[in-house]
Amino acid sequence: MSSNVRRSSHLSRHLAALRLQSGLRPGQLAARLGANNVSKVGGLIRSFEIGEPLCEYWLDKLIAGLQPDPAELRRCLELDQAEAEQQLEQDRVAWEAWADEPIDPYLWIRYMPAVYGVWEVPRAFCTPRET
Repeated sequence: MSSNVRRSSHLSRHLAALRLQSGLRPGQLAARLGANNVSKVGGLIRSFEIGEPLCEYWLDKLIAGLQPDPAELRRCLELDQAEAEQQLEQDRVAWEAWADEPIDPYLWIRYMPAVYGVWEVPRAFCTPRET
């Protein structure tokens, strides 16, 4: 299963390196991109560099402002896509391993408000998962 740990992408690291090469702080880059709220957009840029998603509008502006090499940009996108597909496959395999574990099914029955009972499901109604 995927975790909630933020992880920067190849694209975000490449754009961060280009920003640092030009000697700009995120707020300065936001001003150069024409942002009205420089501190907010600078924060969005920095968040993108450390792994948060960025809306398509600001990503397009960021690419236009930093002008990365198209071949390098394409390579970063391909690497990010390959990693995403690999992560999806790992998540699928982990989920299937979890789903294949046998369980003891039971029912929670509500007799009246605040009074519950637990009953085991009869084995006649339990079928193993077919693969």
